[in-house]
Formats: sequence, C-alpha cells, structure tokens
Amino acid sequence: MAMKYTDNIAKMYAKYGEVGATRDLFNQLPQKDRIAWSAVISAYAQSGQPSDAFYVFEQMKLTKQSFSSN
Repeated sequence: MAMKYTDNIAKMYAKYGEVGATRDLFNQLPQKDRIAWSAVISAYAQSGQPSDAFYVFEQMKLTKQSFSSN
C-alpha cells in the first residue's frame, strides 16, 4: 500500500517539474515498479532533459525487472 502513495507523490513531483525531488524519492525506494520508473523518466523528459530520461530508461532495462500488466 505504501508503494501506491510513493508512486503518486513521485508522479506529482514529476508533473510540476521537480526533477530533483522526483529523483531523490525514486532513489530511496527499495523496490521500483513501472510507475516509479515512468515518473522519473517523465520528469526528465518534461523538464527538457531527454538525455537523462533516456539514461534512466536504459538503467531500467538493465535491471531486467519484470513488470506484470495490471
């Protein structure tokens, strides 16, 4: 249940361009789900940092984490 709230906070930070806050929250997560990854990627992309967004996307792929569709 706590992950849901954390994801929502990360999405809110990303929506308002708070890249640093989004990344800080993301870094503190013990487990990162697809919503958390998407929030940090979106924060970078929306703030005009596409290379950072792509880097995080590549890091996500390297984790080889399986995301189930809900």
